[in-house]
Amino acid sequence: MQMIKLDSNNISAIIGVSGTLLGVILGAIFNRLTRIGRLRIYQNSIEKSIMEQSSMGDFIVTDEITEKTHFVSIKLNIDFYNTSSNSVKIARRIVFLIKHGKDSFKYELNDDDTRHSTGVMIVAQKLKNINLSPNQVINYNLSFSTNKNFKETLNGDWFIEYRNNNDKIRRIKINKNRL
Repeated sequence: MQMIKLDSNNISAIIGVSGTLLGVILGAIFNRLTRIGRLRIYQNSIEKSIMEQSSMGDFIVTDEITEKTHFVSIKLNIDFYNTSSNSVKIARRIVFLIKHGKDSFKYELNDDDTRHSTGVMIVAQKLKNINLSPNQVINYNLSFSTNKNFKETLNGDWFIEYRNNNDKIRRIKINKNRL
C-alpha cells in the first residue's frame, strides 16, 4: 500500500474544496430558514372603556372601577404580518388572554370590521382563524367586553394567544402602556 504525501498544494486544494462544500451546505440551510418566516403581530392602538349604568339606564364611560361598573371593554387595532416569502401562515383559535397572578382569563375577540345591525342588536363575528399569504399584512379592529373580573382585566398581563401551523400555542404580549 502506497502512502500519499500531502504537500502544501494538496492541503490547499483539500481546504478549498471542503470550504466550498461547507459554504454550499450552510447557504442552503440559511436560505431555507429565511423562507420559513414567522407570523408577527404589531399593535397599532388600544383603548379601554370602563362603563357604568347611569340612573337613566344608559351607559357612561368612567375613569375607574366602582361598585356601579357594569362592564369593561377593550378595543385593539392590530396588524398580522407573515414574514415568509414562500409559505402560508395560519393563526387558529385566536383569543385575548389575561394573566393576573395565578389566574388567567380567555376572551374571544370580536372582529369589529364585520359589525352590523340586525334589528335592535348590533353584532360582530368572532375572530377565530387567519390565513396569511406570503408577505401579507392584514389589519384588524378587535374588541371584547367582560362583566366580571374588572380589576384583574385591567391590572393583569395581556396577550394575544393563537395556535400556529404546527398546532403550537404562541403568545404575543400586548403593551398596555400604549393606552
